[in-house]
Amino acid sequence: MALDHTPTLIELLVAKAKIYKHAGNVYAAYSWAAEAQSLDTADRYVNSKCAKYMLRADKIMEAEDMCSRFTREGVPAMENLNEMQCMWFQTECALAYQRLGNYGEALKKCHEIDRHFSAIIDDQFDFHTYCMRKMTLRSYVGLLRLEDVLRSHRFYQRAARCAIEVYLTLYDKPIEEDRLKTKLKRIYGSCRTEKLRNKQRKAHESRRQQQKHQQLKKENSIQAAKQVIR
Repeated sequence: MALDHTPTLIELLVAKAKIYKHAGNVYAAYSWAAEAQSLDTADRYVNSKCAKYMLRADKIMEAEDMCSRFTREGVPAMENLNEMQCMWFQTECALAYQRLGNYGEALKKCHEIDRHFSAIIDDQFDFHTYCMRKMTLRSYVGLLRLEDVLRSHRFYQRAARCAIEVYLTLYDKPIEEDRLKTKLKRIYGSCRTEKLRNKQRKAHESRRQQQKHQQLKKENSIQAAKQVIR
């Protein structure tokens, strides 16, 4: 009823996308979020929601293109989001790669998130002396308590769970060595065949040049003999 009355109201489209998301239909959620984003391309919140639903629909390239509209120009969106420690994007990206079976990229994103938390811990060392110098003891106590529960953050837990599942999958179903050997043999075999063909082609060209040179030399000698006879 509301959409029939005002079909261009962005909040209604976003709400419908959320309803489809909670219902488990990620593709319909992505479709409605994309429609909401098309009505206001300058809204960062709607863009972020649309990119998140794209990742849940396993559309990684489209999500990266969506985020590139608000990242630094001249730098790939993935690289810039990693510099800004945009962990919600990296978490969803890792889960999308896991669903697609691209375990290498999934583990890469998980380790990037782990490095973010390690950087946060390293940055806290400068805050110890600052709190004691400024006598901000309440903030200092909060910092000490944060250090104990930092890795219990939901972003870290989701990334850790994704990495554990990927490692267990690779352990239970490792890459078949025979298939890998066959693939490598096919690749190197084709390379050797191509090299042999190039070698034969060069040898044939060399023989033809030699024959041509000998024929030309023979014709020159005949012409010289005729001139001597005259």
